[in-house]
Amino acid sequence: ASVQSKIKHKNGVLRDVILTAVLLPLKNDALNSVMVIEDITERKLAEDELKRSEYLYRAIFENTGNPNLLLSPDTKILLVNSELEKLSGYPREEIEGKKSWTEFIAPHDLPRMIQYSKQRRIDKSSAPQKYEFQFVDRYGQIKDMDISVDMIPDTKESIVSLHDTTIHKQAERTLQESQQRLA
Repeated sequence: ASVQSKIKHKNGVLRDVILTAVLLPLKNDALNSVMVIEDITERKLAEDELKRSEYLYRAIFENTGNPNLLLSPDTKILLVNSELEKLSGYPREEIEGKKSWTEFIAPHDLPRMIQYSKQRRIDKSSAPQKYEFQFVDRYGQIKDMDISVDMIPDTKESIVSLHDTTIHKQAERTLQESQQRLA
């Protein structure tokens, strides 16, 4: 049996350890035990730092104010933030690991974006990092978007940040129509 505990080192510093007791049978049906102490202090410190780092990156991902996605090479959406939930109309449980980013792209933009995705995974610099496209939400509403995409170093996954420009684009179209009528 093993138990995790803390013990005081001879220098007075507390150390994280795993204590394991092993029973050893003796010839006369008596039992002897051996106690093994494994110092796991460094491992615990590394685990704590990893948890802190994951928490920090999740907080940044969640609180940028923009819809964010983490994408796999096979087009699956691995991770989204609450802003993407609001934009898409889907709860994260229905998106993460279940939906492809291609489901949210207006049909006329899809071939171009698939090509960019393929190019980016071969040579990161061969596809634009920022461009415009149209996003289709759960209800079929089309929204104008600016997208920023980058590859995560040493992986084939990409991180995406979106910015809704629908109101700005509508204002531009209205102004153009107004100018055309005046002309």
